[in-house]
Amino acid sequence: MNYRLVNVRGFEFLISVDDRARASAFWQYGAKPALQTVSKAAGGIGAAIDRMFPPPKVEQVRPFPDNPTAEQQDIMDAVKKHEWYHTIELKHGIRTPGRFNHYPLLADYRLPERLDGKRCLDVATMNGFWAFEMERRGAAEVVALDVAKFGDVDVPARQRRASTPEQLQGENGLPFRCAHKILDSKVRYEQMKVYDLSPERLGKFDFVMVGDLLLHLMNPMAACNAIYEVVAGEAHFVECFSPFIPKMAMMYQSAAQATWWGLSLPAIEKMIWDAGFNNIQVMHKFKADSQPGQNAWMWRAAIRAKP
Repeated sequence: MNYRLVNVRGFEFLISVDDRARASAFWQYGAKPALQTVSKAAGGIGAAIDRMFPPPKVEQVRPFPDNPTAEQQDIMDAVKKHEWYHTIELKHGIRTPGRFNHYPLLADYRLPERLDGKRCLDVATMNGFWAFEMERRGAAEVVALDVAKFGDVDVPARQRRASTPEQLQGENGLPFRCAHKILDSKVRYEQMKVYDLSPERLGKFDFVMVGDLLLHLMNPMAACNAIYEVVAGEAHFVECFSPFIPKMAMMYQSAAQATWWGLSLPAIEKMIWDAGFNNIQVMHKFKADSQPGQNAWMWRAAIRAKP
């Protein structure tokens, strides 16, 4: 299937053309050039509208105050030693300058308001945003899971061979430990691959958070299988998907920009079901930016799954 998308001020138009039609002379010499002309015209119209009515700018919140107190300065000095993936609210009004700020999206992620008394797991925690958030929501115990070093990440063999030993052995988790210390957190940090999850190693959990993970894995099905084995209550998947990939298809991207797959929502649901979950509910679909300051365009779905 071939998909052509025209987007004007957020209104999206999708055209589906099968392989037989694309091979025809009508498509090659008539419909395809016409569609390209329409697409260019639509882009020009959208640009003209943006010039006349500029979209609102995304406010970039400064992570550090201009005139810090002594306590703030100590935290700032610790934070500046690391590169941050997550924006995390620390103490004394200081936040980490992360690439991704989830605070405006908390309602979209559909986490339970309270997790009191629950044993929780954050899979692929990175800097720990969701682990600390679950702790804030009253979880009795939180385990944050991530790989120990860059060499444990799923990267193509070609990229792995081109990496230096120092790069492959680069230690993971330093920003997490920094935030953990500043927050006086009780979250337990465990280093292993998601594929190695098992009840024997970590026990079972009442609530398992899986955020933006499957598209970054070489084998997302194996990850779903492993996650299922440690879920006693429910798993909470919030995953990126493309509404323009048909049915249960997956688009191979060769880990470009650390992304292996473009996934359709039905493919995500089917992988979760095949792993063994019986009660699967798509609670919410929403768009979000992928980088600070971008207009929201990337689709995500919040999915609740129970054994």
